[in-house]
Amino acid sequence: MRHVHSNSDLTDLTGIDTLDFEGFFALPGTGNASEGTGAQEYLVPANIDNIFLGPGSWLQGKLRFLQSDAGHIRRIYGPGVVDSSRFSYKLRQCRNSADASLHPDGHQTISLEGDPPNPDRLFLDGIVITDSNYASTANLLASVINNVKVIGWNGNNDGLQMADETVASNVFIRTGDDSLEFWGQNITVTNAIVWQNNSGGVVNLGWDNKFTGDGNTLDGLYVVRTDWTQPRATPPWNVTTLDNQDNGVFVSLMTPGTSYGQRQPPVYRNVFVEEPPRVLFSLKILPPDCGLLGLKNGNCPAVDLTLPAEVTLSIENLFSPQSLIGNSIGFQTLPSGFSYDFPAGMTHTLTADYPLHGIMNINLTNVFIKKPEGIVLPLTAPDAVCVGLISPHGDTVNINYNLSVGALFVR
Repeated sequence: MRHVHSNSDLTDLTGIDTLDFEGFFALPGTGNASEGTGAQEYLVPANIDNIFLGPGSWLQGKLRFLQSDAGHIRRIYGPGVVDSSRFSYKLRQCRNSADASLHPDGHQTISLEGDPPNPDRLFLDGIVITDSNYASTANLLASVINNVKVIGWNGNNDGLQMADETVASNVFIRTGDDSLEFWGQNITVTNAIVWQNNSGGVVNLGWDNKFTGDGNTLDGLYVVRTDWTQPRATPPWNVTTLDNQDNGVFVSLMTPGTSYGQRQPPVYRNVFVEEPPRVLFSLKILPPDCGLLGLKNGNCPAVDLTLPAEVTLSIENLFSPQSLIGNSIGFQTLPSGFSYDFPAGMTHTLTADYPLHGIMNINLTNVFIKKPEGIVLPLTAPDAVCVGLISPHGDTVNINYNLSVGALFVR
């Protein structure tokens, strides 16, 4: 173990596997050539498997782990803080810039470098991640997150990005964009508390058509508050831009060709929403919005909009005040005149309205809605519109409303 007090303690780490940070420390950049400014990304050598943040420690900067390609477990643990508030929010999309000096601004606060055949895994335990300028964690694969707090204020700083086989428990997230990103399969989250800030989903089920969602489980979510101001009204079904449709407690902004939950449908259960959310459900299939900052400059996916999409999921034991505006479950309709690039690179312009299509099977079991006058009602098919403010859109959107005997919510 090496106790880190200055940059010189990081110059030669041969034979060292653990770094112990105590007190305030501004991480140096690549090569440790200069004193840290708080806006630098430290490339953690492959031989460092453990980083301990001691009581009262405050680590300014970002941690990017160089991979061992040996499947190591890389631990960041302790009660200390990783603070990336000094990075530029305006440069948060620069991770693919031709200017390599801008890449750290576009990286997550904690991430891994590269994608080797035998990737390392991250174990985060007890730490606080604060004021990210983009996302708090990279898309963590087969990792473990426990007792972690994410506290951020910027408009587009995401919470936990989770890929296949990742497990998260006992987490608190107060962030400006998507809080819990279920971007893979066999992801398990238990006991999460979320205060959703500027935009995004409390639970983001996926973008594009690259996530299967198979085997995902959420068990225990307390939504303290949601601070969205948009959308002001229920978005129409023919809008072709994002238009704040990603703001909601449960959000899916997936595109045609999606196959979600076909092998082992995901289950999201035991959810309590404290205050009336603007949107409870925004579960949609729609075209990619290539005008978004992160999709510009050739990064927009080429999607065949004629492909069907299949979405199956279950939400169980949910209590929420009635949403402030309507909830959207279904398929977008592309208006006449809409142009898009086919995967082959050919541009198509629609001469008539074109409804996106496929099958949705949404199972809602023991969903209770508290109306503005204080009455709590179970959500059933006859009152889905007046109580749940749910109006499905599309030919094959099956919403199954179920009540199980003995369902009880204690407040």
